[in-house]
Amino acid sequence: MATDGPTEDPVPDPMPEGGSPDDDGVALAVAYEAINGAVGAYNGRIAAERSKPQPDLTAIARWERGIDACIVHRDSLRLADQEKIAETRRHFADLVLDIREGRA
Repeated sequence: MATDGPTEDPVPDPMPEGGSPDDDGVALAVAYEAINGAVGAYNGRIAAERSKPQPDLTAIARWERGIDACIVHRDSLRLADQEKIAETRRHFADLVLDIREGRA
């Protein structure tokens, strides 16, 4: 059906006129992804250990505590604290490598 006047776009433009995407929000999303990467790495170690004939229950418990710590940290992040968000991204990127390489 044709209209005589302008129609409102049902999907807002993610790039406001004269602006750029919300860099702080993007940084927070990247920090969340880094944390999710650590949780995934912990889950991978747990699954691999549980598949062994005699799994190391102490290691599994340590990795489960690591997951809990990831969740607590994720829940503590605030958009306004960009310094903590930047540190989170660095820390959890390093942590993923440590987990995968058996150092955590």
